Parts: sequence; structure tokens; C-alpha cells
Amino acid sequence: PIRRHSQITSPDMVAIFDPLFLTQVEVTAGLKKGGTIVANHREVKRIDNFKVYVVDATRIAVDNGLMVAGWAVVNTAMLGAIAKVLGNISKEAVEKVIRMRWSGELGDKNIKAALQAFGEVA
Repeated sequence: PIRRHSQITSPDMVAIFDPLFLTQVEVTAGLKKGGTIVANHREVKRIDNFKVYVVDATRIAVDNGLMVAGWAVVNTAMLGAIAKVLGNISKEAVEKVIRMRWSGELGDKNIKAALQAFGEVA
């Protein structure tokens, strides 16, 4: 559970779930030099002084049928990508956490999306 509800002013990592943020928001504001950006985007964007990783979480969500009211739900794909980038969270741990939240076909779809993003993040 998240127990602290406050602004984070100098993070080590920023996760961008909406690809439009890369063009409309200063995503590096406050991000520590050498910090990491994990973005839902199709192509790698170079941003000086930062490590940038991308994964097409939108495509992965759509391909796996993770849609609500016509919108791709990218959360678990981004979870998989972030786990891979962090380097200390295994695929098995990602699968276990997702299975704790969703069962059956919905759990299977979310696990597939997360593991696909884990493998595709670059």
C-alpha cells in the first residue's frame, strides 16, 4: 500500500504512461541527473543526461485485449517494463503480483502483457 500521499520533487525514475507527455510536459523536471525514464512510446527518444527506455505498452495492451471503454489499459505492460529496467524484480515476481490481483482470463491477459513488455523494453 502507498501510505504517503505527497509530491515527489526529485525522483530517481519517471514512468510515462501516456506518450503525449513526452511532447507536452517537461518530464525531466526534478528528475535527478542520470535518472531513468521509462516511457510508453514506439521509438527511443534521446534526452541528454538521462537513461531512457521505451516500450509500446499501448500496442501490447491492445494486442492482449486490455481495453476499457475503447481505451488501452497499459498499467501491467508498464509494470513489466519497469521491473525489467529496475533489474531486481524477476518475471516470476511480476507474474505472482498480477495473479494476486486478477485471476482467470483477465489475470492471464495481464500477465501476458507484463511479460511481453518485460521482454520488449529497450
